[in-house]
Amino acid sequence: MPRYSIALFSVATVFVVSIASAVTAVDLSAVVSVKRNGIICKRLLRTHEAENENDERAGFGGLIQEGTSKVKDFITTKKYKSLVNRLQLGDDFLDSVKSPQLERLNKLVTKFNRNKDQENQLSLIGPLSAKYGDDTVATMLVDLKKNPELAKLAKQLQDQQLTDWLKNGKSGGDIFSLLKLKDDGNIGSQKVQVLEDYLTIVNTKKSTDETLLNVLTKGFGGESNLVPLLAKAGIDPLMVDKSKKLEAALLTKWRDDNVPRLTVWVRLKFDDNLDEALSSGKMGIFSNHEISEIKKITAKYGEFAVAKALASAKDDQLMKDLAMKLQSLQLDS
Repeated sequence: MPRYSIALFSVATVFVVSIASAVTAVDLSAVVSVKRNGIICKRLLRTHEAENENDERAGFGGLIQEGTSKVKDFITTKKYKSLVNRLQLGDDFLDSVKSPQLERLNKLVTKFNRNKDQENQLSLIGPLSAKYGDDTVATMLVDLKKNPELAKLAKQLQDQQLTDWLKNGKSGGDIFSLLKLKDDGNIGSQKVQVLEDYLTIVNTKKSTDETLLNVLTKGFGGESNLVPLLAKAGIDPLMVDKSKKLEAALLTKWRDDNVPRLTVWVRLKFDDNLDEALSSGKMGIFSNHEISEIKKITAKYGEFAVAKALASAKDDQLMKDLAMKLQSLQLDS
């Protein structure tokens, strides 16, 4: 019996040692956990508790920070409204822009907007637009950008105006109306440049292709109304470049769209008065589109009337080139 016990004990010892060796070879940490189970478990528990505590502190700290930020934003917004309500905007736009009150408002807005996305920014341009109107503000800002003293502020206000329009989902047609361009009837207006700047931003941000030509054509009520405005702008040295670019764009559009000659003629709605038709610019752009259409012109007004009108138009410095070209075409035909 004792021999049997000793033998059994020896086998058991060898078996345990073998298992221990195998476990050690595979995963030493597991053996340690068996040998010092109580200590390790306690350490792991403490580590887990510490991690939970850190997570809770971080989460709580984040909530505090977020809450503090919201409180600051709320206070700033209330202060902004108070400053806006106290703004004394008179009839003179320039005086308002240079006022200490607007300067204080500008500092608050600039600081608040620094880390805010566009949707949550405060507006400095808003009170000015509400008082003077988008069209007046837009025109004045273009002028103020030429003033070294106010150029930086004017650029800031102009950028905000364009951003506010974009944020409110304004289309090119909406801005045409806001700027009251139809009332002005002036292609060379500074407001047209503002409209063009806005279209550039819209097309970039929204991947659209809204052209200045299309907006102006629709806004002024068709090509028959737009072409005379282009002719009028072409007389002014300050507007001639804009006029030529738009005229070239219109001719290109007709050609790219393969607009039939008769359709162009109908669209332009020629006046029954030949002198009026010549001075309106319609005759000029029509002849540029289709040189052979001198026959269409003579068919409407008559050979003799056209010849007489062209001879008279040659004495007008503004119509001289067109008159000579049409006269040459009439003789060739």
